[in-house]
Amino acid sequence: MDAGIAETMPPLPAAYAEQGVAPRERLDDSLAMRYARAVQEGDCETIERLTWWVRERLERVGAEANGAASIDGERERLCGQLLDRPLEKNALRRQGIEDACLFRPGARLDAIGRDAGRQDLDKPVAYRAWIWITYPDAAQAPCDERSRPIRSLKAGVNVSVDGYVLKANVIGNVDIDRDSFSYDWPTVKGG
Repeated sequence: MDAGIAETMPPLPAAYAEQGVAPRERLDDSLAMRYARAVQEGDCETIERLTWWVRERLERVGAEANGAASIDGERERLCGQLLDRPLEKNALRRQGIEDACLFRPGARLDAIGRDAGRQDLDKPVAYRAWIWITYPDAAQAPCDERSRPIRSLKAGVNVSVDGYVLKANVIGNVDIDRDSFSYDWPTVKGG
């Protein structure tokens, strides 16, 4: 991790030490990081395989529909919805933000720790992985409620005991640590 990003990252909360932070190698290859990278790279197949509510939706369509064509149509519709990145959706609201707007192409993703996660979700949670996200430029960064572009933030992905990413907000699947926001954009020399 480069020194500039490390300087903007707050120390890990004591809860991480109490829960036992996994070695960085395990965190970097965790299901949560694979999910974040899949969203960043537009890999719908991996997103579908890892996300509980998407699996449930496709199973429901399969049970109600007449054949694979309905499932394929729903799969295509969901993929478009999950990877939609219009700038007007780039605002973090009280209800959350779309994952595609958080895990944008070009953003730096650093696994920083994990805790026990939330216990009020659809399935029992094995852990919540925390990811430090740093954006390369203000134009692509999500904005806070006051329309200020956020340079970096901490997002938590809850993973079920049976290996699925769980929906944690009304909008999007991740928990956002609103106390982690950094607005420390590098100054442009000569500008």
